[in-house]
Amino acid sequence: ADDGDDDDDDVSPGDRALALQLRFAGSFYLCDALQGAGAMDEGDPCRPDAMKEWLNSWIERWSDMDVESPGAISVQADRLRMSLASVEGMQPAHLYACMDQVLFCWLLRRRAADPVSAPMMVGIGMALLLDVPPTWRDEVGSDVAAWAV
Repeated sequence: ADDGDDDDDDVSPGDRALALQLRFAGSFYLCDALQGAGAMDEGDPCRPDAMKEWLNSWIERWSDMDVESPGAISVQADRLRMSLASVEGMQPAHLYACMDQVLFCWLLRRRAADPVSAPMMVGIGMALLLDVPPTWRDEVGSDVAAWAV
């Protein structure tokens, strides 16, 4: 059936492409690999920002932080959410990708006061519960198992 729009009548479905605008937030230890990447249009991926600072502090010092007291998970989730929101040029996304660390998507989805409801793509390239405090692991693991269904 003709929809009256002639703009795409001569384009086959295989010729259509999904255009994504990428924003890099995080992985302070991988930013050098993204230098000059064609998809990176916001400048220097190694430029310091609140997200990289939060991730760096978590990766290097979570075992020394108060992660056992009531509300500690939510405190960290809210700090992560605020850090992400403060990155220049970062608007709410239609899709989030958490690479290597499932913990970060879990904090944003399940424990932040203002949870992220957009779809999340989680790429587990390391141990599933790496850098997850032992007392959080049952909850994180059961949520991730439920997401996989």
